[in-house]
Amino acid sequence: MSKYEIPFLTVAVQAFGQRFAMTRQAAFNYLHKYQGLAFLIEFYDVEHLQSMDR
Repeated sequence: MSKYEIPFLTVAVQAFGQRFAMTRQAAFNYLHKYQGLAFLIEFYDVEHLQSMDR
């Protein structure tokens, strides 16, 4: 894992939580349970270029 992936994951979890009115912990648990974090890590090279606005 690169040093840039951790801040990216942090922002992604926070944005997901805000979008769905969840706490950061609830958002993290959801993404972990349904392999969302694994997806973000696997496809970091593409995903980090996308906007967080959507």
